[in-house]
Amino acid sequence: MENGGYLFTEDWVAVELLEVAWASKIKTFKYLPEMTVDALPARGSTTHPYMRGVFVSKHRFIEKEVRLKRQKEKQVKTRAVKDEDEIRRRIRQALKPPKNEWKIDDESPWIRVGAGVVKLLVSDKLRQHTKGCDTLACTFAAGKGKVLHITSHFGRQKQREDEFATQNLLLNFILDARKARAMLKRAKK
Repeated sequence: MENGGYLFTEDWVAVELLEVAWASKIKTFKYLPEMTVDALPARGSTTHPYMRGVFVSKHRFIEKEVRLKRQKEKQVKTRAVKDEDEIRRRIRQALKPPKNEWKIDDESPWIRVGAGVVKLLVSDKLRQHTKGCDTLACTFAAGKGKVLHITSHFGRQKQREDEFATQNLLLNFILDARKARAMLKRAKK
């Protein structure tokens, strides 16, 4: 980690490693019962590079396609515009908003994060259950490297129903690790 490593952790690793190695950053508490909670972006986290594509609305893609089509065809005809507006309205009705839920295993530790830790995903329901601790996913710098931790297990999270939120979070972390590795290689040359 000190030389640029990237570490993804989940669940009990918070107790077994993170709290031991970085006590000022992660503190674990009692264990949670099995439950499903809401998963929301933490305040100010939506612009974090790891959150790219985590909470994406299909509406944006539809609207972008319609705008591009209009620009491409440069149609000013009222009929065409009304048809496109009707198509957009129907598509919006057909799309369901993503179910941003997080499954927590029985006896997953809840964590409190310290200075220098960026909360990425939080839960209002978890906050109520844990006296103010709401972190589902967080990241922090460790030397020249970084750590990404999630509460519970990666494999327990939904996929298609929540727009692959957890997968996108981890993918962004991996892409950042590759970028950092490439930069280290260039610096050594």
